[in-house]
Amino acid sequence: MDYPEALAYMHGRLRLGVKLGNARMEALLARLGSPHQTLRVVHVAGTKGKGSTVAMAAAILQAAGYKTGQYLSPYVYDVRERIQINAAPIPQADFARWVTAIKPHIDALEQSDLGPTTEFELKTAVGLCWFAEQAVDYAVLEVGLGGRLDATNVVPRPLVTAITSIGYDHMELLGHTLPEIAREKAGIVKPGVPCITAVPTGTDAYEVIANTCRPPPAYTPNQAAHSHSPRLSAHSTMCACACVGRSSRPTPPSLSLPWMPLTPTTRRP
Repeated sequence: MDYPEALAYMHGRLRLGVKLGNARMEALLARLGSPHQTLRVVHVAGTKGKGSTVAMAAAILQAAGYKTGQYLSPYVYDVRERIQINAAPIPQADFARWVTAIKPHIDALEQSDLGPTTEFELKTAVGLCWFAEQAVDYAVLEVGLGGRLDATNVVPRPLVTAITSIGYDHMELLGHTLPEIAREKAGIVKPGVPCITAVPTGTDAYEVIANTCRPPPAYTPNQAAHSHSPRLSAHSTMCACACVGRSSRPTPPSLSLPWMPLTPTTRRP
């Protein structure tokens, strides 16, 4: 397929709508060589603020000298905005090549009990495959919807997770109360992986996230002092709690949080 054909094929899958669940996405990625398992991931969920948090985290990593992929949702002008490396969208040729490569696996899965792959799942697979192929140092991923059953929630162990805020969104899929919605978004939390949140302490939503994390998510004193403000976002929390080092020849840094330091990793060949 050329780019217009690949784009038409992808958009043609919009008719399938939203189909939450991880099994089909995991099966598709397994057929593609499990590219997601090679990535160092920052995974961001939340009702509001997650897109700007992804952009800020990716910008910090890029400014520190790291080759950084970012996966955003949704796009504004061009679908390729969703898949970027160092703030540059995936080239049309690479987009078409990966859609073409993935299509036979989608066709095979469609004949199984897992059923047809959605447009969002295909876009996510293209992004993960391209990031792995280009050997990015980090991939910052924005959840599409919810968290627990989102197509991005296939990374077994991200470096860090973030939940920006909890509000009433997609209630027909995520639940009708803030604790129910928080439980779905907290589905991105993984054992032993730090979680950063801007959800105010003392709220039911925060308690859900805290109980999922054990220990509770990092929370800055400045944020606590302003927890009443509706303008509170996760940007300052991410910057305050996750420090990225700088060196003349970059190697992946240790992202240190006050209560759970990460073990430094080494650069892939």
